[in-house]
Amino acid sequence: MMNETSAIVWRPIPIRQVCCSLSVLLTALQLFSEDAHSESGSTPPNRNLYFQGKHVYEISCMPCHGSRGRGDGELVTQEWEVRPRDLSQAQFKYRSTDYGKLPTNDDLKRTILHGINGSAMPAFHDMRAKDLAAVIEYIKHFSRRWKKKEAHGKVLAIPERPPQRGESGGIKTILEKGNRLFQQVCAPCHGAQGQGDGPAAKTLEDSEGNPLPPANLRIPLGCGDREADILRTIVTGMSGTAMPSFADTLSPRQMWQIVTLLVEWRELPSP
Repeated sequence: MMNETSAIVWRPIPIRQVCCSLSVLLTALQLFSEDAHSESGSTPPNRNLYFQGKHVYEISCMPCHGSRGRGDGELVTQEWEVRPRDLSQAQFKYRSTDYGKLPTNDDLKRTILHGINGSAMPAFHDMRAKDLAAVIEYIKHFSRRWKKKEAHGKVLAIPERPPQRGESGGIKTILEKGNRLFQQVCAPCHGAQGQGDGPAAKTLEDSEGNPLPPANLRIPLGCGDREADILRTIVTGMSGTAMPSFADTLSPRQMWQIVTLLVEWRELPSP
């Protein structure tokens, strides 16, 4: 005879409790999947955040970017030298992905939080995290590219700074090598002193055929002024512009030599 204390009594579980448990599990799995995807590259729109993102966009972004994201908001005039990004084209300069590929959520977050130097794009430092996440998902609905698998790219590796002990002669040698590389690779567009006045400067255009001179590297850059920002742009290039990726052209040490030179130039008076 079975002992009462060891008897197992099976009771049916209410269907509502089962459904609730499954819902929690599926939500957790979805979040895990999205997080894993976001670490490896760009992601398609999250429809669950559409209406919240629309509300944030209409308040913070629509005055410049317009109701359809075409960069034709009510505040934009012909006098603007740098027009707002046409989000319907889904061509983003500042990314951590391959040239021509869509940016990651972190890339978009960085642009929104820090703004773009030399343009009317302000820094939204105080935007709440949930509003930031929602508006990022909303702007993806302006272009069908976000739904195309081939438009998404993986995050490119950004090389760490090589140890200076590998350079005989110290910082002086690094700057000399950086300058030689700059004159060979960058000066044709950016000019010998990095002021955006190279021999090819007046011929450069964006992907739509509009004149787009190279950046003056002596002033704050749109991508940001930290070493990591400059290096990222050298690695990835700038989609929709004549600025290519140098990931397969320069070694990590050579990239850092150029970055070191540009940072040094910022601390010197303009030539």
